[in-house]
Amino acid sequence: AITYRWHGHYEGDPERYRDREELDRWKARDPLVVHAARLRSAGIGDEVIAALEASVAAELDAAVVEARALPG
Repeated sequence: AITYRWHGHYEGDPERYRDREELDRWKARDPLVVHAARLRSAGIGDEVIAALEASVAAELDAAVVEARALPG
């Protein structure tokens, strides 16, 4: 898979090594952004998309809590 690092190498990184146009090009290709646009064009409302995003975020948060509780 080819992915893009949205944030700098460290907290507070000024990211002088890339410009706004590069970020805009990658954001336009982001699978989550592209899929949300497809859902909207199919008539799915923003409230449904937001609910899906919230559901996924909650599931991921729960998985992190479970993983951190594992012995090790």
